Amino acid sequence: MHASIVVASITLAALSLHADRILFLSSNLTERFALYTMADDGTDIAPVLTNFAHPIWSPAISGDQWTNMVIAFVSSASSVSNIFLTDLSGTGPAMVTNSGRALAVQFDAAGTIHYLRQAPGSRYGLWRINRNGTGERQVFSNAFQTFPIGFQSFHIDTNRNEALLSSFSIRADIFRGSLASTSAAATLITYPAFLDHYAPAASPDSTRIAYIADYGTGDHRVVVSPNINGTQAYVQAGGWYSGNPSWSPDGSWIAYTRSRSSTFGANTYVGDILKVQPDGSGTVNLTTNTVHRSGCAFPLFYNIVPEPAAALAAAAALAFAARRGRL
Repeated sequence: MHASIVVASITLAALSLHADRILFLSSNLTERFALYTMADDGTDIAPVLTNFAHPIWSPAISGDQWTNMVIAFVSSASSVSNIFLTDLSGTGPAMVTNSGRALAVQFDAAGTIHYLRQAPGSRYGLWRINRNGTGERQVFSNAFQTFPIGFQSFHIDTNRNEALLSSFSIRADIFRGSLASTSAAATLITYPAFLDHYAPAASPDSTRIAYIADYGTGDHRVVVSPNINGTQAYVQAGGWYSGNPSWSPDGSWIAYTRSRSSTFGANTYVGDILKVQPDGSGTVNLTTNTVHRSGCAFPLFYNIVPEPAAALAAAAALAFAARRGRL
């Protein structure tokens, strides 16, 4: 067998060990929202954290399972909302903040926690804090008026080291700001005159933005802009009350929640989890035929990276079989 065929076999073996999964919340089997994970086709659903005694929302993931994967979420334990950390085994959870005013959480590329923290007058500022609870400080000088817990109100573009935030006064708008700044204000991204646009998420290659646009009652759509500034052509999908778009690691899919009712962001939007291609085609309902039907929220794509030793062993086995003429 030619060496090139062996190399191709090893490459295919390594690729086959990668798998995209989706972290999500569901309230169907527990008294309150619990964390689950599933394959990106809606199969292989497994519990992550089902015995936490308090409401949870806004999950975020940093790293992978071989480089200290961490899951952060917000919970209103003890009647105040703080940031907690766990992992795919549901270890802990450990509380990081103690200010009692957290709204939503994200990680930057270095794994530092960023979160929205309530400011005076029902407004929120973006803050950062280390995983051990030290180094807490405000990132942007401006405060944002945003949805309480209904949506993932902000997203960190790890490539650009920028934050995308939704804020509203008369209508919801999306702001963008550099995380490298110490006190600068985030700036408004100009969008068409929809009633509201919120829940932004940058694509993995930082060239596109997915967000939710309000086209009227019962018609909140997933919108994809092929321009990082949020202008020019748009692709639309979803409908009903869609929310919380999340890009797959390769940028080929967007997962989102679709609900039949709205609480105007006062409560988590609950429904089924769907995925759609960025051009608006190929919509798949991932949870409608599961026990979690209509009870899901906050989908979050992540990638399972194979253990290095396992990947090398699989590749070596294929190479050995190739040398013996079995491939």
